[in-house]
Amino acid sequence: MAWLVIQMWLWLALAALLGLIVGIWICTRKETLPADDLDIEVAHLRARCEEIDAEKIRLRARVAELEAELSDQMAAHRQASASVENAKEEISGQADTDDFSKIKGIGPMIESKLRALGVRSFLEISNWTDEQVQGIDEKLRLKGRILRDNWREQARILSENDDD
Repeated sequence: MAWLVIQMWLWLALAALLGLIVGIWICTRKETLPADDLDIEVAHLRARCEEIDAEKIRLRARVAELEAELSDQMAAHRQASASVENAKEEISGQADTDDFSKIKGIGPMIESKLRALGVRSFLEISNWTDEQVQGIDEKLRLKGRILRDNWREQARILSENDDD
């Protein structure tokens, strides 16, 4: 019977040793991809890099186009602003002599307020838009006097008379 117990212990020890060896082998084993899979992955990554480089070149070209377009628009805007400024100077240069009191509804006080707003000529008043009329009417608190007294038409007639 002792022989049987010893033999059983030996088999148990051998099984434990074998389990330990298999466990160590499983834990230390590194999972690696086969070389073919790695080559395929590298090829995909290189192709993606080439696509990204091509996209980067395309985007740089688009940025250059947009910068050129913006530059052209800014030049056109500067030219238009210069034209507007020249026109304003031209109008104000010839308009300092316009006497706004000739327009029904404009007295010395309103005339001075209009000049303070930068209004200089009959021509300028005759070319006011409805929005400008409303804005000036509100700023000067005229309660609709510009439309009631028809300043734009009076200014048009007066500017035509000045031209003659």
